Amino acid sequence: MWRIAYPAILTNISQTIMWTVDSAMVGHVGTVELAAVGLGGIMVWTIHSFFVGLTYSVSTYVSQYYGAGRYRDCARNLWQGLYIAAAAGAIILVMREFDPLIARILKPADDVEALTVVYADIRMLSGPFVILQFAHSNFFRGIGNTVTPMIVVAGANIVNFIGDYFLIFGIGPFPAMGVAGAAWATTISNVIASLAFFAISLSPSYRSLFHIHREFRPALGEIRKLLRIGIPIAFHFLLDMGSFLVFSAYIGRIGTEALAANQIIVQILAFSFMPCQGFGIAATTLVGRYIGAQSLPL
Repeated sequence: MWRIAYPAILTNISQTIMWTVDSAMVGHVGTVELAAVGLGGIMVWTIHSFFVGLTYSVSTYVSQYYGAGRYRDCARNLWQGLYIAAAAGAIILVMREFDPLIARILKPADDVEALTVVYADIRMLSGPFVILQFAHSNFFRGIGNTVTPMIVVAGANIVNFIGDYFLIFGIGPFPAMGVAGAAWATTISNVIASLAFFAISLSPSYRSLFHIHREFRPALGEIRKLLRIGIPIAFHFLLDMGSFLVFSAYIGRIGTEALAANQIIVQILAFSFMPCQGFGIAATTLVGRYIGAQSLPL
């Protein structure tokens, strides 16, 4: 349990650190900027979380197929998850057009609202890559490999930190972009992480065992199975993050300073969830593997 859980815990912490670094660096620019990154980040993640939830069913089935020794089915399941992720990414890009409307409904101060839209618009561009990244992560978790997602996300954090430093403050040839720089750094790091997952899953070792390069055909039956479990998870994630968004909207109406302080507290609070989530991932992986190994009917 611990062998699977601790890399998952570190991965979740790394994903949280990415947003924390954005907030910490932007906080040196100004209170308005910190408030905008906080509200924009919660807004974007509330939208992303629904589609991320759809991909969590990948680990459910992959762990069962892996336990049963059905390695090609693991690969087929990954591809169906990637097709769901691609469709979700297209929807996110369409939803990006509603960023100004959502920010207006949240009713922060006018200067915060404007920067919230700037941050959210850029972050939403990475939506397809974020969902593809989670689909891959859930495949690796399903086969009990939580180290690979940890390494990829750690690398993305390094890219994000460097990008934040250069783009937020305007180091060297780069202009000082503030909130937009933080958003671009995170977006670029998510794109790189997604491409890294593709490179690893299509590497010779995974091709030889799982035949990932051969099992790419769409299978509507598999997609329906994934969605049957994924949709309830997606709504759970949406309601969970939606509560933070509603709470932050109320705080934002108190004032910009209160919203900025709320962002700091939300970041601290987020870290407290990570150990439990890591053990949850380990439990899901092991239960699925045992079900598959015993060939129990579902």
